[in-house]
Amino acid sequence: MIWAIASCMILIFCVTFRYLRLVDRGRTVIKISGEAVALMRDPSASDLEKERRTKRYSLRLMGLLLILLGGGLTALIMPLVFVWGLNALGFVDQDEVLNLVVSVPFILFASAVTVGVFWWLERNNRTER
Repeated sequence: MIWAIASCMILIFCVTFRYLRLVDRGRTVIKISGEAVALMRDPSASDLEKERRTKRYSLRLMGLLLILLGGGLTALIMPLVFVWGLNALGFVDQDEVLNLVVSVPFILFASAVTVGVFWWLERNNRTER
């Protein structure tokens, strides 16, 4: 029962992470950063143009940073809310679940499952495009 609840925590994390499109937003950060570096290396761009576009890139990156931080915290908190709710209803002892979640066997299991889920989602997402 505890393993099932802990596994649901992984699923909740993955769904929240995916729903908030955090991977896509991370890719956007990489894209914007690459554009900023290319701009700085462009000898044909004026200093004024570089400054104007760099400010725009900086604002977008700061906004994405806040979104990624908030989304990451949300993805981490949602599974805990699930366990706290089950604990409050008397279905499970949250200490048992949290002790399992920080154990080495479960961390290995969770890592493998999470990587597998995101790999599968990415593969299916590319197929749909």
